[in-house]
Amino acid sequence: MTAGSILLVGEVVIDVVGLGSEDSSVRFGGICHACRALAAAGVEFEVAYAAPSYAWDELEASFARLGAGRSFRVAETLGAPGVMIVGHAEEATHQGYDLLLRDQVLFRTSQENIDRLAHTECADALVIAGDFPLAGVLGALGRSSARVHIDWANALGSLQEMVALGRPASTFILSTSSGHFLDTCGGRFSRLVSAVVPSLAEGVLLKENRGGARYQGTGSPPVMIGAQARPIKHSVGIGDCFDAVFVASARIEDTATALRRAAWCAAEYAATLNMDVFVTEVRRSFTLSPDELALSPGIVLPWEDRAGMSVYIAAPDFSGRNTANIDAVEGALKYHNFLPRRPVREVGQLSDGATEAERAWVCDADLAILETSAAVVGVYDDNDPGTLVELGFAAGKGIPTLLYDPDHKARNPMLTGICHRVTHNLDELILEVFRILGARVA
Repeated sequence: MTAGSILLVGEVVIDVVGLGSEDSSVRFGGICHACRALAAAGVEFEVAYAAPSYAWDELEASFARLGAGRSFRVAETLGAPGVMIVGHAEEATHQGYDLLLRDQVLFRTSQENIDRLAHTECADALVIAGDFPLAGVLGALGRSSARVHIDWANALGSLQEMVALGRPASTFILSTSSGHFLDTCGGRFSRLVSAVVPSLAEGVLLKENRGGARYQGTGSPPVMIGAQARPIKHSVGIGDCFDAVFVASARIEDTATALRRAAWCAAEYAATLNMDVFVTEVRRSFTLSPDELALSPGIVLPWEDRAGMSVYIAAPDFSGRNTANIDAVEGALKYHNFLPRRPVREVGQLSDGATEAERAWVCDADLAILETSAAVVGVYDDNDPGTLVELGFAAGKGIPTLLYDPDHKARNPMLTGICHRVTHNLDELILEVFRILGARVA
């Protein structure tokens, strides 16, 4: 792929995933995720970064191994080690990012190197915003001739701070997990577009996790593509990988194809921590033509549509019982903007001395919620009769049913047979919810 180098600008942290587990990993994160994506795609790139001094030598060696044309520091990270602990790598729910000593982070900027940004010869610059100071960086890039693309998802300041660029960016990038999307834009793509286009950027890209991505430029209709489903090893840096491949591909391909290629490569990044495997899969994906990419539409489920999709949680959700698994399912569904329904919490729990009329009323109320649900998730902790009846009722009504069996206890062939899928971890469960409900939207 040719079209000139891409300048990557961002902070470097040390990602620690799965701390204390056998599958734990430690590697450079932050802007390094985008570096790996461009290296795998065979795209020329340069790096302007902020990092703590103890990592400089190894970082420079890492950039060189990845094939960076050059790299230079725009800031030194002070007051904290630049270590990010990741609680939940798969992003079935909140990932639990924890930047050590985050309240003590300071940056010593290099004005000389920031000024170098204004004279970059790169055709495009991708800025992954984070904790490091952005005003000077954006001001310098604004004086360059590069097309500037900015991922604002983790930026500390408001969207309006993009005015420091001095001109509209080529692309403003956000994700549905960002507080800016949820709080500033009310979780609505239309409000995001109105807030950004054309004053702050020529186009907006919204990444919607397992629900795909949307792009809208000035005076053009939105373009929507699906997410590619893969077994997920981790979700750390997936959005940065998507950004980098999209920026690289959009220079020579139409928007829809660039988005599909980015989704494909991001899925491959999530599937492995092995760089050699990632490179192989990315190079293979780049042999696919636009028409071949379009043959794999992926999962399309816009954020706003999910809010109206209720998911009935069939489970022994009673007081005095351990409801940790039920709470986890509810939290994961809410994180992805689905509407979880917990009938015991909504209708109430019967007392031991409840009358037949009270029992009948509760039964009817529960079934009324179930029958209006888009899907049913059974949380299998034991052979709770209510859970089993609800799953069977839903299956008989043709409502998609999923069984969440984290402890691998489900053995009854009728139970496992009537369910569309039996899952054993939250990531599998959420992916199946997206697949089933995405198919209904399609």
